[in-house]
Amino acid sequence: MGAVLRLVRDHADHYPTPTPTLNILEQYEAYMSAYGCSPATVRTRLAVLAGLLAYVDVNDPLELTRDHVITWLGRPVKAWTRHTYYKTAVHFSKWLHEFGYDPESDLTKGIPRPPTPQPVARPIDDATIERMLALKLTPRPHAYVRLALFQALRVHEVAKVRAEDFDLASGWLLVTGKGDKTVPIPIHPEVAKLAGSMPELGYWFPSHTESGHVSPVSVSKTISVALERCGSTATAHQLRDTAATRMQRQVKDIRLTQAMMRHGSIRSTQKYTEAANADLEKAVKALDWQDASQAAAGPALPSLAGLNEEQRRQLMAELQMTLPKED
Repeated sequence: MGAVLRLVRDHADHYPTPTPTLNILEQYEAYMSAYGCSPATVRTRLAVLAGLLAYVDVNDPLELTRDHVITWLGRPVKAWTRHTYYKTAVHFSKWLHEFGYDPESDLTKGIPRPPTPQPVARPIDDATIERMLALKLTPRPHAYVRLALFQALRVHEVAKVRAEDFDLASGWLLVTGKGDKTVPIPIHPEVAKLAGSMPELGYWFPSHTESGHVSPVSVSKTISVALERCGSTATAHQLRDTAATRMQRQVKDIRLTQAMMRHGSIRSTQKYTEAANADLEKAVKALDWQDASQAAAGPALPSLAGLNEEQRRQLMAELQMTLPKED
């Protein structure tokens, strides 16, 4: 129940005392955990609901109405944010009905589903990557950057890396990612070299927190600082985009890229197949029908204009010599 209590504490103005709200959110949290939702999904949905309650100034989830949800979703937020908020509202509303609660109405009835945003890869340019790799960083930032770039790890995966995840003899790394799915991937030579300076047991990045390891937010902010030192406003997750995009362009095998990125669907990988700007410029320049028509027509004939009679006879004689002879 810790996650719910922390959310209530963070929104103390809206939850002044332990009310039935706690019971509802605790039961919803218990249901999601029992259903097998990942801890990240549970945290995200609880945080979204806490944000909804705070925004519409409602203390009890049973007092939420469809109008509240419409007002909340109508804010100027990013497309992915609106998509996530809507899915959470739908899931919570269905849970309320299935477990016999009686809110005023179906919280999302009649509200159109926001379109799913088209994922776009945002790789960082090579010059910035080279500058970042050349930075003199302290051990932890140095390791964060290389795990995110050379292993294409998400920040929450970087945060919980353990020495036991590495099999240096065979060259494989076990990564527990979304949905708590554990998948082996090859260890990059840069990361294998890094392993010699990291703890031999337990978390690579331990912390005095409930989880025992550094927080994903801390990893993300640390990488962002390194990027800022290179004059870039890119995010930590863009290192993963950079790794996947470079891999796809070099290997040109979307199945291999999918396996390395640990995507459940190849649709998630397709965004890394987009053409590079330089390739697009080359393709545009290939649209040149003038060159094609000139090649088909052969060399242009010289003009007779401005020539006297003697010059014309000489030119015609030269042209006659270039014609193929009859058999």
